[in-house]
Amino acid sequence: MASATVRSCKEPSPDLASLQMLGGQGTSAQSCHRDLMKMLNVCRAPESTLISTPVSLRDKKSGGAVVESKQVPLLLPHEWFDVLEKNDVLEMFTAIWRATKNEIREFWQCQNFRENEQLWRSRQFWRDVNVMESLPVPLILPGDHASFSETDSLLIISVRCMITKRSIKTSELLIGCLPKSANAGSWPALWDKICESLTLLASRHKAVVMALVGDLEFFSQEFGWPTANSNNLCPYCKCDNLFKDADAVAPFNDFRASAEWRKQPREPRENDHPLFKVPGINFWSPKLDVLHMLDLGVSSHLYGNLINDILEDHLPGNFAASIGALNSRIQELYESQSTPAAARIPKLSKGNIQSQTGYPCLSHVKGRRIREFSSVAVGLADLYKDTVAGKHRLEAVKAMDEIYELCDCQKYRFDRKEHRSMEKAIDRLLLHYTFLSRDAFNRGKKRYSVTQKFHLMAHFHVQCKWMAPRLAWTYGPESFMSVCKKIAASCDRGMPSYQIPLKICGKFALAYELLLRGWLNLDEDEE
Repeated sequence: MASATVRSCKEPSPDLASLQMLGGQGTSAQSCHRDLMKMLNVCRAPESTLISTPVSLRDKKSGGAVVESKQVPLLLPHEWFDVLEKNDVLEMFTAIWRATKNEIREFWQCQNFRENEQLWRSRQFWRDVNVMESLPVPLILPGDHASFSETDSLLIISVRCMITKRSIKTSELLIGCLPKSANAGSWPALWDKICESLTLLASRHKAVVMALVGDLEFFSQEFGWPTANSNNLCPYCKCDNLFKDADAVAPFNDFRASAEWRKQPREPRENDHPLFKVPGINFWSPKLDVLHMLDLGVSSHLYGNLINDILEDHLPGNFAASIGALNSRIQELYESQSTPAAARIPKLSKGNIQSQTGYPCLSHVKGRRIREFSSVAVGLADLYKDTVAGKHRLEAVKAMDEIYELCDCQKYRFDRKEHRSMEKAIDRLLLHYTFLSRDAFNRGKKRYSVTQKFHLMAHFHVQCKWMAPRLAWTYGPESFMSVCKKIAASCDRGMPSYQIPLKICGKFALAYELLLRGWLNLDEDEE
């Protein structure tokens, strides 16, 4: 490409001429990356900050696992901002290019500093910040695990402007990562340095973290959230999940308006995680997101049970014939709604419906496609609504479809009508679903399980009152994780796991260096 550019330009730049001389493989076979790094020895992307921390590695003599202090790299947030600002591309990486300040100003105008519990809890910090003058960039901090080999996963921490409409490829900034196999109490030292950097950004009024997002496992490990099997499984209220129903005082699966847990909220309390010492971050900063709570949780259960009900109750007989007929009807509904092929769920098989617990659950389907399935699910449920259970099933999927429509709202904050609609739709969904669960139990059917995510769903509208769900969803960060995963997989063979982060940070910084030089023009599609 550099060669073609040089030939088409009358006066090519010296950089492009040097790049052309490398050829397709560099100065020798399989050395293009090495020669490229030599040529880019003056890097304008931030340099990795090396942090000494204990890591797990394999001892060469004994072959067993040992813990030693090694250096793990981080790309610190304040250094990202400094280098992007220095190269006049900070706006490109935040909100709409050339209109960033207007977008950020509109975001802060929507905030209610008196009633929003998250802002009020950090009121000491906000009193010293004139947001309409300094216009700090609102950030979202995703953290999640991604499997990059058959035996190992990678915890990836990144940061992104909350209101950006830029592609993930140009707006998500890597902070750090570490394979699970290398973790030996490694993260406290890394978190301390990350939080020091975030505090520096907040104290300069350049950027503030407004949301922490990830799956429930990440929240449990980092912020002390109760797990799904806990006796008290909610961070927001004192509901219980006891083995004996007779001992239950506030059952987590009671979604009536008079449910006991609604009268027993928990007092907000942060654990000792360093993030909670960063200005602006507090108990209310971790956000429930559409992908992990709905697509890969409540929706998967609802749609899995819908499909299972149709197969077992309305299309009895040979399973292969029944699933074939159902797949045909699903495709007809997709065609009638002009849904693009990329947004459709694949042809279903038994493995997509039955989970390991024995309860139906739609699995092995991308979360984004499950969200797009909601309108088709309404059409399916409408075809089989003749029974009492069928009517409740239809109302449940209608409520879910309405929730998804509200989640797709482009606003920064719901108005009162939209918030009330969200609250009512969630209540309808949970009430109809629990009826179906109770009905299946009475009929001796193993269907419609109620999990922790259903209860958290009941609290979701509180978060939506002050922040539209779209601002905190994680479709983009999941795509970003897949990029980091591919880099990690390419470094996996023969390399100690604690050294993989250095390779990932190096290649990531290289990509941004090429971007800053104008040699890399990534697409600008919305994520």
